[in-house]
Amino acid sequence: MAIDRNPSDIIQPAEQTQQTPLIKGESLFKSIPRSINEVRAQEVTVEESSAVTQVLIEVLNWFFSNNGKHRNLMLSECSFADAYATDPSTANTKQQLITIQSIATYQVRKNPSIVVIVGSPVTTKTGVGIAIEGSSIASMNSSQFKRSYNSYSVQITASSSSQQTTNKIARMLGDIFNLHIPQYYQSVVINDMAKSQIIFPQEYGQPEFLNKDLQEGANIERIWSYQLSFKAEYESLRTVKGIGNLTVDNKKGSLILKHDLPEKVRMGQQYVITVKSNTVGVKLYTTNPNIFDIKKLSGPFGTGTGDYIYRGQALRTGSFKLFLQDMAENNKIESSHAVDF
Repeated sequence: MAIDRNPSDIIQPAEQTQQTPLIKGESLFKSIPRSINEVRAQEVTVEESSAVTQVLIEVLNWFFSNNGKHRNLMLSECSFADAYATDPSTANTKQQLITIQSIATYQVRKNPSIVVIVGSPVTTKTGVGIAIEGSSIASMNSSQFKRSYNSYSVQITASSSSQQTTNKIARMLGDIFNLHIPQYYQSVVINDMAKSQIIFPQEYGQPEFLNKDLQEGANIERIWSYQLSFKAEYESLRTVKGIGNLTVDNKKGSLILKHDLPEKVRMGQQYVITVKSNTVGVKLYTTNPNIFDIKKLSGPFGTGTGDYIYRGQALRTGSFKLFLQDMAENNKIESSHAVDF
């Protein structure tokens, strides 16, 4: 599915067109992260369902606000659209206020209203689980990119005290989601601030008849409502900061290949010779076994770790040399010794 990445279509934070009081118990600080770890875990501190709600309200304001960027498109294709606006013009006395709000900030209204309800996330595993397009950038920034792909059940409810008014708003909602968004956005709206996108479906659930219900606490006894329902796919890309850049030095390792036999040894005595090495397998031998005899006692073979133990015995006076080498014969050391009384 193609994605329109026109910069003018990128959503910015929605502006509140009408101030509404807080519901009892609602916190002024609900958007503030609870801990420093929450800030590091994701760049956007807004919870996903709240982000989906914000984007949907912003999309609706594109068409219902007099200053919305698609207001002229709605007016040109819907003859009665000018009768409703989220920011009614004082010059147009026939324009009626319409309120767009989320269910979290819902207040009883006398004027027509649109309420946006976004359900809980249903998470889907995405392919191989990585963001291919961001992998090269992540490696340079010592970060890890995490892609999340969630499905949200959405209900957009239009309501008013008039059956005719509710039918008109329902017609406008049908045009927005079935005609305008697929035509101008290929059913995908990008939220650049949250590094995410919302994918709209091809079909929407639409009732054949309006509901007529009681509205408690209002000045009207009955209210007409129309509910547009669908599932929106929300895809986001989060950046998880890692450690600093790792560097690997491609240098030759330091060789450990040595033994502890003294340079002067006494005739008739036995010596325990310890060989230390980090190579795979070692071999210790003498040039004159009739002067100084060597026998291997213990030690690992083929692992390149640990000590090798030999027993040496001085048989007669004279000089000799010891050679210590690995089994591959790539490394070899030589030492000179003498047997004395």
